Amino acid sequence: MPNRSFTATAGFPFTHRFVAEIPPYQELEQRTLYICIEYATTIHLCACGCGFEVVNALSPTGWQMSFNGETASLSPSINNSSLACASHYWIDHGRIFWGETVTAARVEALRAADRRAKQHFYNETVRDHRPETRPAPDQDKLVNRLSRIWRRWHHR
Repeated sequence: MPNRSFTATAGFPFTHRFVAEIPPYQELEQRTLYICIEYATTIHLCACGCGFEVVNALSPTGWQMSFNGETASLSPSINNSSLACASHYWIDHGRIFWGETVTAARVEALRAADRRAKQHFYNETVRDHRPETRPAPDQDKLVNRLSRIWRRWHHR
């Protein structure tokens, strides 16, 4: 596991379930990570027990889920600093690991870094999928010019 700063030692087990659809709030169970591959989304109730629903959209530049055949992990950490509980934790190999409370300045710095990463990734993706353009050969230019002249002359 990566080197992290913890305010508490390794925590309690956190199970997972693969689901076809995101279950409604009333059906969510504590200490369970619901993973919906079709919608590239995970959902769980906050690990602190406050009951808040935490939804994470999986993406190349955002949260990523891994599954080793037995346990699931979600990274980066879940930082609920905007909630009353202000919890901060990792779900790593089916266990919760608590992190230190994140300051508002650090949250803003992380959000700015996320925006830059997304902008860079998606700009590169768009650039990679644009069709290659090349100038028309001289012969094509001549044909196009003669065609335009003919249309103008013909439509008079």
